[in-house]
Amino acid sequence: MRVRLMAPFILVLISFSAGQSAREISNPQAERIRRFAGTGSSFDAITEANYELTRIAREPLDLAVLRICSKESMPAALSVAAANPFTVAKALNEGYNFAFERILFLRSEDCVDSSPNVAATELWAVPRGATLPTFVQSIKSTQVRVEYIGTHKTPPLDGLPNYKNAVRQLIAKLGAREHAVGIVLGYYYRKPDLLMQDRLHQVENLLQMGGVPKDRYIIRLMPWAVDHSVARRAPEPKYPSISVIEIQMEVNKR
Repeated sequence: MRVRLMAPFILVLISFSAGQSAREISNPQAERIRRFAGTGSSFDAITEANYELTRIAREPLDLAVLRICSKESMPAALSVAAANPFTVAKALNEGYNFAFERILFLRSEDCVDSSPNVAATELWAVPRGATLPTFVQSIKSTQVRVEYIGTHKTPPLDGLPNYKNAVRQLIAKLGAREHAVGIVLGYYYRKPDLLMQDRLHQVENLLQMGGVPKDRYIIRLMPWAVDHSVARRAPEPKYPSISVIEIQMEVNKR
């Protein structure tokens, strides 16, 4: 008699345990893979982070998310992200056949650090059904277009010796594209070069003389993380790099 009473009780326990496991499995969570901050990120660091991400986001509907921590506009955040979003997306696509449609760029204001020139950037793996990390703006990587003027490098670290001609091209492109934003960056390894700072001032003067409103361009000094062996034998970049960023569809906001 005692055995008959215990059997249903045991079955109830097993059923509850199985149900609990099912709920845990059906509740996927986004996972932060890496946070880049302060001094930018080398390609090796990006490669390692991408490898870690693809071990988690393996299914066709899983996402890769670049969350940029910035209170500025999306074009500004993209241009000064510690991990260049376009480099990360290209490396994921070419190295792991990760579709660009599965890569999101988010901008968040609740993870900003104290670095004045570089926006901390987080790489997240987001399984299907998981909630995205908090954000105020989001776009798919396919919604944004970046064009580097005068070079096909991504980005042109050494800059352009003919940067004044590149500025004239930039002015023309901004005049023809209503929603495009000009990006002018002066990269450095150790500390900003005085000559670079002077050339950035020249660029700003040329843009103002060309009638470009201040909200249509961004000019910054930007630290670049490189391998120490490269930095020892390579001089500081002396010319600014110039590009155009254009959001091709309306930015999603939360």
